[in-house]
Amino acid sequence: MSKRTRFKLLILAAALCVTAALFAGCSGELKVNDFLGQNNALNQQVTYYGNGGYFNNTNNIVEKNIYYHVDDYVITDFSNINGISLARENYVFLGWYHTELTDKIDGEGNVVYDTEGKPVQVPVFETIEVIINDKATEVKVAKIDENRPLEAGLKMPANTHYYVGAKWAQDVQLQYVLASDDPITVKVDGVDTVKNKGDVIAYKNFYNNSTTIEDKAPVASSDSTFLQCFLDADCKIPAAGITINKPDFDDEDAQQKATVYVKYIKGIYTVVRTEADVRKMFNSLQDETSFYIFNDITCSGNGLQFNPKSSAGRTNCKIEGNGHTISNLRFEFVSASSIIMGETYSIFGKFGASAEIKNLTLNNVKASFNSNRNLGGLYFLCSGDDGATFENFEIKNAVLDVDVSGRVSNIQLINGVYQSNNWLVGGVANDADYNKFGNGKLTINGKKLIVKDEVVVDEPAKE
Repeated sequence: MSKRTRFKLLILAAALCVTAALFAGCSGELKVNDFLGQNNALNQQVTYYGNGGYFNNTNNIVEKNIYYHVDDYVITDFSNINGISLARENYVFLGWYHTELTDKIDGEGNVVYDTEGKPVQVPVFETIEVIINDKATEVKVAKIDENRPLEAGLKMPANTHYYVGAKWAQDVQLQYVLASDDPITVKVDGVDTVKNKGDVIAYKNFYNNSTTIEDKAPVASSDSTFLQCFLDADCKIPAAGITINKPDFDDEDAQQKATVYVKYIKGIYTVVRTEADVRKMFNSLQDETSFYIFNDITCSGNGLQFNPKSSAGRTNCKIEGNGHTISNLRFEFVSASSIIMGETYSIFGKFGASAEIKNLTLNNVKASFNSNRNLGGLYFLCSGDDGATFENFEIKNAVLDVDVSGRVSNIQLINGVYQSNNWLVGGVANDADYNKFGNGKLTINGKKLIVKDEVVVDEPAKE
């Protein structure tokens, strides 16, 4: 082995021994504080408090101590320091500031003094609420002096301990503002909370500096139903499907640019927006469900199956039409083989006491029926129990398409033509039953049920 090679190996062995001595020791262990002391770094220290932020991508390290040599530059930005990071969800870091200080008090309530007889100074702490994993949590933070920033370029004096705390500002988030006139009740930290028009009801983070508005409730309500999101406070520009880019933090209009307005309706409804929703609604007429027609809906004309018996099936749902029209409806009886001799059938069945239909128009409605059995009657609407309510419910262009070889009591075959003038409203035996449909509140094919002095003066034909 050459002398040069032996020399290199000796140097490498010495380096390994020194490195090991820092932590485990070669012939004797050298403590970290001893090493720092020998290198003039033990008595210069900066304690950094995260103040709601966490170090090194953790959710538990809130404080970090760093030792300095005299005249070392004090770190004011960890973004370029390997192995050290600081972050707080939904906040922007604004810098380090010296903390407010107070005398240290021992367990007996006495002031603690240093070796020079001076009171030992420690940070003043306070408690704030921060959001961690979408939950509000109280944390202790060092109170900062906003007039004393930790300035870049500061060199570390000898025998000095600085205490500094992070200053944060809320980052721009997409905020949802209630635009409805009626207040709604939502859960905040598990507690029912009433929100009024203009209140922020939810936040959403920006991912990759943008977010797309979804057509669903930003927050669930226990007493109201979500309708729609809008880009403007007047609720004229729908927001569903729109992508919003995250505004710059220092833009004075940043939060306004990241605001969506939300409308709810008082009450718990199933919102009907599409033909598929219409089908679900008509298949749920006998459930005690409330439906809200969100917009005009034009159906494809494909058959909706029905099989309500007037004697057994009852419509118990509530439908708020909101002034809208559902067009091109076609109802088809499910199975001719299931028809019961002498039974009376209708699309809606008999209206239960809780049934309610308001502010709705059905246009271009066809009902198809095929049977070889004698029926007690075939109707679009049957009678209702006391309490059933109609207001501004109109049916236009209703058509019955029948193929029956049996006898249907309210539909007669005359000269080869089925006379179905009285198929629209049936099972109405007297003026009291007409009152359930109410004083001109129900219109079918241009005819109204109008009750005056308990006498029906204008009505669709009946048996």
